[in-house]
Amino acid sequence: MEKVARFFDCIGQSFFLLGPRGTGKSTMIKELFPDAFYLDLLLPDVFRTYLAHPERFREVVHGNKDKKVFVLDECEVCLCTEVTHYIREKTSLYAHGSYVPEYQFICNCCDLNSPFPFSLPVP
Repeated sequence: MEKVARFFDCIGQSFFLLGPRGTGKSTMIKELFPDAFYLDLLLPDVFRTYLAHPERFREVVHGNKDKKVFVLDECEVCLCTEVTHYIREKTSLYAHGSYVPEYQFICNCCDLNSPFPFSLPVP
């Protein structure tokens, strides 16, 4: 498979990466963040666990103090909501936009309506 180099500045910022299956989203994330905590939601048992209890993701973050980057591959809405809530909760602890993120969250989501991958920063 031919790789196409792309400009993508994502260091330190949480984001959602959206695009159709097979466009290289997971491959790119694994190359950019080789030391990240990687949660593969294509695995049926992992998917069922977080679908039933999305709040368990907070336990994962708090239980992996050595990790600063968390990747949720094939993220579903239930976890996107939990991650966004967690980030906003942390951000609200700091005043005047001077928030320095403690963690970086990357949600890789399948978007069948998009012809190519794109990213959305998390507010």
